[in-house]
Amino acid sequence: GGYPKFASLEIIRSQHFPADWQGRVVTCDFRANRVTSFSITDQGAGYITKQEVDICRTSNNTFRPIDVKLGPDGALYIADWSNPIINHGEVDFRDPRRDREHGRIWRVAVKGKAGFKNPALAKAGTTALLNELLSPNHFTSSQANRLLVEKGSATVAPELKTWTAQLKDEKQLLAALWIHQSLNIPAPELLTRVLAAKDGRIRAAGVRVLSHMNVPSPIRLADPNGTVSTYLSDADTAYYQGSTNPRLAQLVADPHPRVRMEAVRMAARYPHLKSVEQVLSAVDGIGADTFLDYAVWLSINELAQPFLAMLESGAWSPDSPAKQQQLEFAMKSLDPALASSSVAKILAAKPLTKDGAGPWIELIGAAGGPAEINRLWEQVAKQDFSDAALIRAMNALASAARLRGVKPAGDGSRATAFFYYATAPQRVAALDLMGAWKNPGAAFAEMVKLAGDEKTPAEVRTAAFAAFRELGAIGPVLGALQPLAAKTSPAPVRRAAAVTLASLQPAKFADLALDELAETKTDAEALDLWRAVLATKGAAKQFGEKVGSRTALPPHVASAGLRAAREGAQPDATLVASLTKLANITALSPDKLTPAKLKELADLAVKSGDPARGERVYRRAELGCVLCHSIGGVGGKVGPDMTSLGAAAPADYLVESVLLPNAKIKEGYHGITIETKDDLEYNGILVREAGQEVVLRNAQNQEVSVAKANIRKRANAQSSLMPAGLIDTLPESERNDLVAFLSRLGKPGDYDASKGGVARVWRVLPVTHRMGQDGLAPFVKGDFTGKWDQFHSGFSGGLAWGTLNTLVNGALPKSDFVEMGKAPLHVTVNHLVAGTTFTASKAGVVTLTLEGSDNPDVWLDGKPVKPATNGEIKTTVAAGAHTIVLRFDVQRPPAATRLRSADVTFSLQ
Repeated sequence: GGYPKFASLEIIRSQHFPADWQGRVVTCDFRANRVTSFSITDQGAGYITKQEVDICRTSNNTFRPIDVKLGPDGALYIADWSNPIINHGEVDFRDPRRDREHGRIWRVAVKGKAGFKNPALAKAGTTALLNELLSPNHFTSSQANRLLVEKGSATVAPELKTWTAQLKDEKQLLAALWIHQSLNIPAPELLTRVLAAKDGRIRAAGVRVLSHMNVPSPIRLADPNGTVSTYLSDADTAYYQGSTNPRLAQLVADPHPRVRMEAVRMAARYPHLKSVEQVLSAVDGIGADTFLDYAVWLSINELAQPFLAMLESGAWSPDSPAKQQQLEFAMKSLDPALASSSVAKILAAKPLTKDGAGPWIELIGAAGGPAEINRLWEQVAKQDFSDAALIRAMNALASAARLRGVKPAGDGSRATAFFYYATAPQRVAALDLMGAWKNPGAAFAEMVKLAGDEKTPAEVRTAAFAAFRELGAIGPVLGALQPLAAKTSPAPVRRAAAVTLASLQPAKFADLALDELAETKTDAEALDLWRAVLATKGAAKQFGEKVGSRTALPPHVASAGLRAAREGAQPDATLVASLTKLANITALSPDKLTPAKLKELADLAVKSGDPARGERVYRRAELGCVLCHSIGGVGGKVGPDMTSLGAAAPADYLVESVLLPNAKIKEGYHGITIETKDDLEYNGILVREAGQEVVLRNAQNQEVSVAKANIRKRANAQSSLMPAGLIDTLPESERNDLVAFLSRLGKPGDYDASKGGVARVWRVLPVTHRMGQDGLAPFVKGDFTGKWDQFHSGFSGGLAWGTLNTLVNGALPKSDFVEMGKAPLHVTVNHLVAGTTFTASKAGVVTLTLEGSDNPDVWLDGKPVKPATNGEIKTTVAAGAHTIVLRFDVQRPPAATRLRSADVTFSLQ
């Protein structure tokens, strides 16, 4: 799941290979010059894979395996494209380094073991070919199947009947069923035997065949008792196969999850009330098996019409806890627009519970009409919900307003009750709702008071000013914000007011924002402010004129502005030039970056650059590389995956991509630009488009939802989301280090993240003694049982969980621990707690190895464990997800910490 691309796939089914290789998947990693393998294990109704050994690996960048297949001799054959250049869109087709003549085929065999004699299948008779269907060698069995199909059913059928009658083994019966299916010969008696197999996997395969039986009627079928019935009508055939068949109920309740999944999908082929009931019955225990959940989701969508019809008619009633769970899952699965009429009818006789149980709050937001929206708001205004349900309800109301333009009658005056006497999340939700409604009424004055109060929590103040921005450049907003932007206002209030005014009317208030920007202390703070003011259409031009007249601006502010300006779809040339000058940056001229110059820079970087230093450059927050790109499945999804970049691309291509990101944009990473009716501009990669919204992923790796109703203009972006000039601020030595690091990615050694087996994402928490006073004593004492993942925000002194990604080699460096251990003023951090999760594909003994740490406290699923002197932790775990937590003395952080295991799969989130 975490790796971007493989080419081809073969499953080892050959007696030439050892027993422990049977069933293993082999695939080609053409970027990293290797052919690798994965083992497969059942996981619920589906499977999980685990990285195993490489078949072959080389540092020679001309080895480009693109296909693998088992041959007639049982050996594995690899088709090697044999080319140093693999990029299509980025590297010119006329690039002289392309090899247009050579290619190789490699044969991989067990050393000292002869291959099989090539079976003479072309001359074999029908019975001989049928016997070869049972061969454990895939090449032989698949070719025999192909030849039998070419012979045709009329030729094969007589001997097939005799051959099938002699079979008793379940796997052999399945092979016989498959050849019947290939030849389109009905075999009801055989199918009945397969469906009664002891092996659940074989029963599942039988259900798959049953669900695809497209046989003419009348036909002979076996009834559930195994006896042969008379000729059946079309209605009887439907009974046997699907909607009204008692056998379907048995299959949906089968003990093997894959049988249940296949039965759920089969039921969707028959739009009948009974089919709906059978699909919904599989919802019991939902959440435990994502594969089965998805099958139910698919089927209930395909059966939406009969389901909603029987729901509205009362033919099916959620009159038990199990059915209520089924109803909740079904309603969440359906398109809200499709379910809207049913929502109204159901809610007409059903009160919304105080705890907001069920899907109804979100369904009202997604599909409810004015009556349902009014009803939800009335219950919110009366505060007749629990704390959590209140937030859900206000979020649903805001969503209905933004995406569908549906709002309750009247204004938001009654929202005032939430501004002062509520939890911070409720206050944030109420303010967000006022922005979405654009009609706060008497609540507006209270919003202004709240925004201007120095004691207002930061997240609440941010929500208030975001609401003002959404209300727009109307008189009351501009009139209220200008006093807040005065020099006499508290700094946080003044800054937020100035930025909001500048985003509403940049021509008039740009100077206010620039004055506040000049006071920022950090790159991150300045970048956030720049992004806020430049998000407005036309703001870059207005700021360009203002910045050009300024003689001074702190270099870090100018650099941050330069990055924000270049993130736009069409950067303003005046603003870019002015900020470049103020930042004291000497940019490389694109005109001088000829192919020869790029080659010269690449050779210098590879020769003199230090990849270890380059990795530290890559990880700098101000560059944003980690936000946009993934390595080993960890990182952003805005730009291309970097895992095997160095093995896949020539060094001069890397230099060009970094210095001239707009020269060639990788296929699939062309962004889009959206301009909204309230004068905002969004740039990003399209994530999804459904219903009433378009979701983009922006340059900060954030998903942004834009209401379709609010879109004024939409176009394909003409530039890369990676800002040009991103590394202009780096000295030449650091540029060389960065390129050296990128050029090593994917090659064997410390910069190879293509394999799993190492923890790459950790959640880290600074622990203080004050936590004991806040009811968080377990974190002080070390008792993490069932608690560590619950406390993710709101700690004393502003402490909260943070996320650390490891180096490419899987290590957490000391510098990261030191930075994470820094605490706000007057708060002392005593320990650092780091946790990560992993999944065991099956129950049993696993070995985890902790490297580089000096006897930290360790908990596995809340229970203390003691690593051996070599760092090994051997323990028995159940199948599924597990959590391991480490605690370090903040005064003695480890030089580097790495957790690895060949027995589990570590989480990438």
